[in-house]
Amino acid sequence: MFDATTYGFGDSTGGTRPGSLGGAMRFGADLYFDFDGGDSWRLFLLLTRAEEEGAMLDVQWIGLDPSWDGGDAPLRGGQRALAMHAAMHDFAKQRLLRQALFTLAHRQGDSFDDDLTLLAAAKVAGLDGEVMLGAVDTTGRAELRRNRQAAASVGVLGVPSMVRGGPPLLVGTTAALDEGPARSRLEVIDGMLEDDGLWHLSKP
Repeated sequence: MFDATTYGFGDSTGGTRPGSLGGAMRFGADLYFDFDGGDSWRLFLLLTRAEEEGAMLDVQWIGLDPSWDGGDAPLRGGQRALAMHAAMHDFAKQRLLRQALFTLAHRQGDSFDDDLTLLAAAKVAGLDGEVMLGAVDTTGRAELRRNRQAAASVGVLGVPSMVRGGPPLLVGTTAALDEGPARSRLEVIDGMLEDDGLWHLSKP
């Protein structure tokens, strides 16, 4: 069975762990994300590593599938994982659930269309799996609709996107994001969130 500590995600408290580097960095933003995309996965790992390096994070994880129309059709794949995540309002348990869902998908290759994947993630977070499965199409769907409305209100068009009062910052990544100090990378993102004069940077 998947365990949160297996992949270096620490305990279940959801608190900030003491960093190994001096000088505390504080970073806060609303983060619109999905569970399927590689960009959201790599950004999740970056934030995990930055916290391990001493960054103090206040990130609100807001699940969003930009392709979903908000209708009543059955939720599929990553939409089911997003709905389960959105249905959990306990911060510490949601954190563990998020860690498990990301890891099951990206390190173990499990499918969110399989109920066993969602049940396993719920178990890691100390939740009743059957109750959480039932919440996917009720509370979870309603929360995803609210997330969709919130994203539209601030101009979010894709994931992962970060918002801190100003225009949303769409974050594109490569595998190189896993290399080097995470806090340095997070400082670049922080600077772009603060400076609306830098609108878009890209590499081919």
